[in-house]
Amino acid sequence: HQNVYWPSPLLQNLAHFRLHQGDWQGATPLLRELIDVACEYNYPYFVCLYVAAMGGVGCARGLHEQAAQLFGAVDTRLEAMGAAFEPTDQQELDQNRQRCREALGEEAYSRARSQGASWSRDQAIAAAAKLYS
Repeated sequence: HQNVYWPSPLLQNLAHFRLHQGDWQGATPLLRELIDVACEYNYPYFVCLYVAAMGGVGCARGLHEQAAQLFGAVDTRLEAMGAAFEPTDQQELDQNRQRCREALGEEAYSRARSQGASWSRDQAIAAAAKLYS
């Protein structure tokens, strides 16, 4: 049998490194592959990591409102699962949130975050996919 789990964290980690290098264009193909695997095999945790990483892409591209929406969607999905990110992934999310807050201001950030928090999983995935290019 082919291992269908391990590609997810590997793709997420590779995308994470690309984002840290400021290469959002290099991260997005990896993230596309991640979401395909996460949806095909129903890995909700990796869906959350994908949406959070795409929020990081939004931050890198200066699309702070869209990123804040994605962060709200991540919070809702994690809470519904009773899950939390690993410390390094949480740190990345927190840093990107802070960048969005500073760019938008607290009120606009909170409004955008609340919009995303109301999204379904599929709405969050569709919104994230709009940030590919």
